[in-house]
Amino acid sequence: MTPPFDPAALDRLASEFWDLALELQPLFATSLGDHRFDALVSPVAPADVAAGRARVASVLQRLDDLGDPPPGDAAVTASALRETLLG
Repeated sequence: MTPPFDPAALDRLASEFWDLALELQPLFATSLGDHRFDALVSPVAPADVAAGRARVASVLQRLDDLGDPPPGDAAVTASALRETLLG
């Protein structure tokens, strides 16, 4: 039996991805007024870019692991997150 979908886990994952996206694009974060990443620059070295992509892929895997949300807000959040992750 599949455990019930956990909308709180989806919300945490979406929030985690938002922070990751801002960390990987610190100039975008600063332009939004989020100064947590001001000391960073976007990754440009191939190894750093690959590491960032692996972190994004991990979020996508964890989204898949949550299973299918029921219709409603969680389904919209999951769909938007998946679309953003797949770019």
